[in-house]
Amino acid sequence: MKIKPFILCAILSIVMTPSIAKDKPNLAEDMPYLYQSLGPCFRASLNDDYKEAAKWCKQECNNGNAESCNSLGWLYKNGQGVKQDFSQAVKLFEQACKEGSSYGCTNLGIQYENGQGVKQDYSQASRAYLRGCSGGNGIACFNYGMFQYKRQKYSRAAEWWRKACNNGYAEGCGNLGLLYRDGKGVEQDHNQAITLFQKACEREHETSCHNLKQLQ
Repeated sequence: MKIKPFILCAILSIVMTPSIAKDKPNLAEDMPYLYQSLGPCFRASLNDDYKEAAKWCKQECNNGNAESCNSLGWLYKNGQGVKQDFSQAVKLFEQACKEGSSYGCTNLGIQYENGQGVKQDYSQASRAYLRGCSGGNGIACFNYGMFQYKRQKYSRAAEWWRKACNNGYAEGCGNLGLLYRDGKGVEQDHNQAITLFQKACEREHETSCHNLKQLQ
């Protein structure tokens, strides 16, 4: 069974976000065919068996699986199943990015932006985010938009937050809504702001739900 890209992205977002473990679906029971089609790296990660995940992710990464390199980097970053090592995480994110993982590029950008495991470098972060965004990663688009916003390049921020929103990232929709509400970088349009806040709120972005109520 071949996993469609949008399904794989949903799975990866679960694997990469341990804080939402309590909300994870039981794929083994609910979607057994999909669960069996995943490699052991992802299956172990979904089951919170991080030592087992690290073992399999390393093997799959060495065999050229970019997403497994990214997942292994995430384990090193968080010290799950392996000793925490930010430098090793950066190396793995970089490898994943070079091999075509938009998540790897996004995580690499975050490390450069925060100076974690590597010298802080906003130019390198920007390049990684652009590459991640071009691969359809909404978080990467959003983060690059934040760089533009902080430089008061509001029209550029709007451009990249729109891409984040279109790629399914709720906060991108919410922030773009703020620009429409306030007329920053775009022509002020409260109806458009409401539409964007609604979209973000439906994706459980609480700030946008609050902003929506204020405009209605």
